[in-house]
Amino acid sequence: MPTPPPPNRRFLIGSLLSIVLAISAFLGWTLVRIDTLASEAAILRARSNALERAYVETPGIAAVHAEIAAIDTWLEANAPASASSATPSQWDASRDEVERALAPLEPFYERVDALFARPEPEVLALAGIPAPEKSSLESNRNWTNLLVTRALHDAGRGEWEATGRRIAQALDLASLRDPRTPVGASIRVSCEAIAIGALRLVLAGEDADPATLRAALEPALARAGDPRLAGAAVAGELARWSDEGRAIPRRCLDRCTWLGRPPHFAWAQGELAAYTEVVEEALRLARGQPCSALDAGGRLVLAHTSIEHEAYAAKTCLEIGLLAQSRVALARIALAASAHRQARGAAPARLEELAYLFGGELPRDPCSKLPLGYESREEEIVVGPPAFAAVRALDAVQASALLLRWSLAPNWP
Repeated sequence: MPTPPPPNRRFLIGSLLSIVLAISAFLGWTLVRIDTLASEAAILRARSNALERAYVETPGIAAVHAEIAAIDTWLEANAPASASSATPSQWDASRDEVERALAPLEPFYERVDALFARPEPEVLALAGIPAPEKSSLESNRNWTNLLVTRALHDAGRGEWEATGRRIAQALDLASLRDPRTPVGASIRVSCEAIAIGALRLVLAGEDADPATLRAALEPALARAGDPRLAGAAVAGELARWSDEGRAIPRRCLDRCTWLGRPPHFAWAQGELAAYTEVVEEALRLARGQPCSALDAGGRLVLAHTSIEHEAYAAKTCLEIGLLAQSRVALARIALAASAHRQARGAAPARLEELAYLFGGELPRDPCSKLPLGYESREEEIVVGPPAFAAVRALDAVQASALLLRWSLAPNWP
């Protein structure tokens, strides 16, 4: 008759079995949580894909990027950003000074004209597709400053179509470089502000021709104001964080320590919740719906997304996008109102009178989706500020400095 195992051995076997069962249960629970997180992440990734502009592959796009790179190389050799060949500080220089400074740069302007004679740049500018190489703030501003300075010079000579064309090129080029990262989005908005500031300066001139300017500029302004450009930046940031859904739970597991702490599912779930909020807000804007909430500082109020989350960069993209869309919407209204005043001899009394210039659909406040502020005071046109400026409690001077309020007096004697 076999001898029964001693009590301490039975206890040891039972303990080992309990540990094995506990480990098995924990592993099973872990696998279920990982699968759940992966599924949620894949859904989020699919949602973010809806933010990207529909885009059809065009055979000449690689050539466009190659030409932009070649022009960059030419500028670096002949008019680098460090040379300050054209900056806003020089906008008040005499016509002769500007002409002397720009004369050696004629090959640059000719190459830019040839670039935009192709159909692909407009497709790219609206699609928010990144260039093969990231551009720098110095390079982008150099392009913008050179184009805008030439536009102001053309305006001084009464060449209004050329003026509008140069500003339009500056707007489109701002979206051609690197729009799918927070830094790229910031660069784009910075360069757009230079171009829009130049437009406001031109419109205030005594001899401005708003109708001709608008004919050259409105398509580029409409592209720059497309809310899906901000959505593309959000989608690009999410792609950078996780190119595939299952990378999110993997990063959760990476936070396990050698001490054997359990996977940080709470952290991963929080990151997913934060990104989901940003993506859903971007989708609302892309659909033409108002922002869910803005705080007293004009920032998006999202329950989960804080500076501790990696999703904070995507949230910043949204805020930058709202600022850019506000500026562009105001510019479109101000330009249309000036063209209406030129054609009919009087500024429109109400904003709705400009609907015919936009095919019946006026640009709206990108935050609230309500009509933009508009006044006509003894033929002076005042547009804005939008909700983005109002919630920041900006006064008229501050809003005007940020291009969030336009005031245009009649330019006739």
